[in-house]
Amino acid sequence: MLDVSKDFSMLRNSLSPQTQMLWAKSGRNSDDGEGSLPLYQHMADSAEIARHLWQNWLAQSIRDQIIAHAENEKDAEALVVWLAASHDLGKATPRFQSLNAPLAEKVRACGLTLPATRMSGPPYHAIMSQEILSTRLQEFWGWSSSIAQTYAIVPGGHHGMPPENTQIKQLRNMSIRYEGLGDEGWAGVQSELVRFAVATAGIEPWLISAREKPLPPTLQMLLTGFVIMADWIASNTSLFPLFPTLGPTQANERAALAWHILDLPSPWHPARDLPDVNTLLHERFSDLPDGAKLRPAQEIVLEGAASLSSTGLIILEAPMGSGKTEAALLAAELIAATYEQGGVGFLLPTMATSNAMFSRVHTWLGNLPDSRGSHQAQSLNLIHGKSALNYEFAKLPHWSASSMGDDPTSPDESAIAHSWFSGRKRSLLSSFVVGTVDQLLMAALKARHVVLRHLGLAGKVVIIDEVHAYDAYMSVYLDRVLSWLGAYKVPVILLSATLPPSRRQAMIEAYLGGHRKPPQLPPAPRTEDNRPAYPLITTCDSDGVAYRTCRDDTRHLAISIEEFPDDDEALIERLRTVMRDGGCVGIIRNTVTRAQETYKLIRNSLDCDVILAHSRFIACDRAVKDTQLLRLLGKDTKTRPKKLIVVGTQVLEQSLDIDFDLLVSDMAPIDLLLQRMGRLHRHSKWDPVRPPEMRQPHCLLTGVSDWSAEPPSIEYGTAKIYEKALMWRTTAALRTLTSCCEQAIQLPDDIASLVEKVYEDQQQIPESWRGELDTAVASMELDRTNKKSAAETFLLPRVPREGKSVTGLLHADLENADDDNQRGQAAVRDSMDSIEVIVVQKRHDGTICLLPWITESNTRLNMDEKMSDPRSTLVSMDMELPLQELSTEFEPAPGTARLAATCTVTLPPAMNWAIDSVIAELDRTSGFPGWQQSPWLRGQLPLILDEQMNASISIGSGKQFKLHYDQTLGLQLLRKEDTHE
Repeated sequence: MLDVSKDFSMLRNSLSPQTQMLWAKSGRNSDDGEGSLPLYQHMADSAEIARHLWQNWLAQSIRDQIIAHAENEKDAEALVVWLAASHDLGKATPRFQSLNAPLAEKVRACGLTLPATRMSGPPYHAIMSQEILSTRLQEFWGWSSSIAQTYAIVPGGHHGMPPENTQIKQLRNMSIRYEGLGDEGWAGVQSELVRFAVATAGIEPWLISAREKPLPPTLQMLLTGFVIMADWIASNTSLFPLFPTLGPTQANERAALAWHILDLPSPWHPARDLPDVNTLLHERFSDLPDGAKLRPAQEIVLEGAASLSSTGLIILEAPMGSGKTEAALLAAELIAATYEQGGVGFLLPTMATSNAMFSRVHTWLGNLPDSRGSHQAQSLNLIHGKSALNYEFAKLPHWSASSMGDDPTSPDESAIAHSWFSGRKRSLLSSFVVGTVDQLLMAALKARHVVLRHLGLAGKVVIIDEVHAYDAYMSVYLDRVLSWLGAYKVPVILLSATLPPSRRQAMIEAYLGGHRKPPQLPPAPRTEDNRPAYPLITTCDSDGVAYRTCRDDTRHLAISIEEFPDDDEALIERLRTVMRDGGCVGIIRNTVTRAQETYKLIRNSLDCDVILAHSRFIACDRAVKDTQLLRLLGKDTKTRPKKLIVVGTQVLEQSLDIDFDLLVSDMAPIDLLLQRMGRLHRHSKWDPVRPPEMRQPHCLLTGVSDWSAEPPSIEYGTAKIYEKALMWRTTAALRTLTSCCEQAIQLPDDIASLVEKVYEDQQQIPESWRGELDTAVASMELDRTNKKSAAETFLLPRVPREGKSVTGLLHADLENADDDNQRGQAAVRDSMDSIEVIVVQKRHDGTICLLPWITESNTRLNMDEKMSDPRSTLVSMDMELPLQELSTEFEPAPGTARLAATCTVTLPPAMNWAIDSVIAELDRTSGFPGWQQSPWLRGQLPLILDEQMNASISIGSGKQFKLHYDQTLGLQLLRKEDTHE
């Protein structure tokens, strides 16, 4: 038996010549054994990297769980090192060793039996690693098969997918076993390597004492992710050269050099000695006024965070504009300091909200101390499909192996982006992440390498914003993620202004349930007049569920509601009347087409500036519009216009902190209406300058073709987007607020009760509506049932019971979902397929160029935009701008390619019925070989406009779609033939 006290050279020399000859990695020049790496060396490399990850990277909260299992820190470190060293035991098999003919011949010459030809296909070496380790744990240390499997599953899953029971049973078939694992000679070298891994880790005494201690399912998942990390780093030949360029002979020296070059940032170490909460508020958010103090909801959140008896769940339900973001970040810091979390993850509904939050978190991070002292730069990541195009994220210092030990940051730099975390599978492994909720929901997918998402989340405080915004399909994934986060003891903070009580209960049960039955929850508090308490802070920990309420000091508004006819002439006449003395009006339509039509109507009818904002602008144009709106209507603007109309879609609901004097909104479910009303008289500083006609907040409700019908007739486009049952319940709930012939919502007082009435069906419905409403409710419930059933297809199972292994846990048809980010995102969102294109222009000479106004400056969020004439484009098409030509035969210049990547837009949904034909036509007419060489443009479909900004897409049989792009209107479908609508 090998002695753990021996150094690496002695351990290596204790191996037989046959074992030393086995290879793990091969390069281009392996004919003479050069450009390859012995298996024992790769095992040692992985073991030593695991040691560095344990000591220098892994969050203390995860370390604590492993230490609790191993019962002391020394054995916990030995455990992770041993599992990393054991991950490639399955390469000591005839099947794997036959894959490289020259190296196989050397193995054969040492006396080991190999097949005459290459043996590819299953069983693959990961499952054979699992079988070898499990068998030897039973033979050498007397473990039971079931307990051995809970540890062996970690090497078995190191390719991202733990084996299924059927695969294990097939491998144990004698003929397949012999073909895969080999004869007695092979059994001998496998045993040597098992003992080599044990000696390298120094874990044999623990193996003897822990034979009755199964590895919990949660640690099986986390340690699998950890071993994958160690393997990937140790497999990087830039860090760990192949033989004969070996470098230092000692494995620990070889790994130390590699770790120094990699320079992987350590986790956040939260400061423990924190000032009083109001001082903390100003230190973390330095842009606040000098006298600012915590608001009541913020105070009670911090009280709840401080009161947690264990890691747990906090739900903050408070009005729009009440400081939920600041409360969540402050609470996250308090919780992280107590339970030693190594970072924070902030997940939001959209790219737009994620980009806005990234800037806030980046600023907060600059004021966030580390217990190790100043100048501890934290790793920060923005994670969504277009994060590389975010200007602020792109400006972060990027660490990589190319730094070679140089200091890439200034002493004052608070955040860095490490290239090792840039891959899709690794993005959540940064200490601090901001991104779309898809990145969180994909942790509930049966997908290859999903364990890396779990590892990234497990060491953080996780904040999820706008939790009311996820439909029945997405909620299935959210609840399953919450159950795993609860099992991992991850602190979670959920934020919402308009959360239905049933969703609150479902999320609490998911977090507390895990693999066990959730406890009976106490009822949420109510007011003396039996309304739901609001604001409400819910805390859940090992002691159970507790509720806290507080007074609300946010802006109180009585918003009058008017059911307005869906009539163009009536709208223009009302706007002309109320805007005689000016005013800033917001008009929110439910579809892009309605928004475009309303914009054209107002532009042609009224003499005032008009801005149109929706999702069918190319990304950089939309960023310009968002910046323009914030500078005109934001809280800190110094240039608020006297008269302005903003026409938009749902993009105005939550991503922009802007203030309107008057709101016109299409009808929508109550929670979305309340979000929209949150933009009405949002900032009190503008009250003294509001026009007389708009001194009182007023909302005109449109999108209903006949308000007098029973029930009201919902406009066609709106009815296709939102469930009629919710729309009619919302209408009924709003009509209960009628007093003195006028409907008025008291914000924030009515928020919780209105949401409860609509979503818990607790309002009075006119009897004349009952028949149609019952039909709509039945249709809605059936649709939700079908969506939940569809979501189950690729849903990760619940956390297995203690003592069980995660064998087969990830098996599904979506095995590669995490390898393809778009496919994974599609799996967690219940949305129609869509086509994203890059919009470019073909000039008269045949060259492909960016649109005339696209330059580096106007794609940045800090550009100085000015108001334009309402009848002109934001940038005149006649301006003399240098054309940005995009090569098509050769790789375009990187700067121009990056600009092109900001010119993406999704084609109109009306084209989706012919989606395959559209894609085929775009691919046929624009096969640009040069684009495939560009990391920015590879795999992208261009939409090629002519010099009049038109494009035509033929779909066969003479049918075609005609499109036009306009800088003020966005992408328009001008004409469609036979759309099957």
